Amino acid sequence: MNSSVLNQVKLSQLRAFVAVADSGNFGEAALHLEISQSAVSHAIAALEEELGVPLFARGRHGAVLTPAGERILYHARQSLQHLEMMQREANLHKGLHGGHVRIAAFRSVATHLLPKAIAQFHDQFPEVAV
Repeated sequence: MNSSVLNQVKLSQLRAFVAVADSGNFGEAALHLEISQSAVSHAIAALEEELGVPLFARGRHGAVLTPAGERILYHARQSLQHLEMMQREANLHKGLHGGHVRIAAFRSVATHLLPKAIAQFHDQFPEVAV
């Protein structure tokens, strides 16, 4: 692997890799990431191509990490954590400090619309508790 490979690895590929590793299933990972299963498959295939190693053994019962995948998973998790810390630091410098937000809503809104909105808000402002 040379340094130009790292220029091609995308954050979405790392997220897909970790999600499949956690769930053991491309379909469940897609649901968790709120993208299509095809998008997850393409992200994993592209990451495997960039790294030059298979990350999963695919079978009827899901996806199992290869030995290389097991070793790389640790680094993928670390990379995602560091990127989240970078975002938090940037938010602090932009004046987006932590705090609490309380939301009141009708049951239908709270059940169907709020979970996704709250997840997106939390991704953008992890220091704010909802």
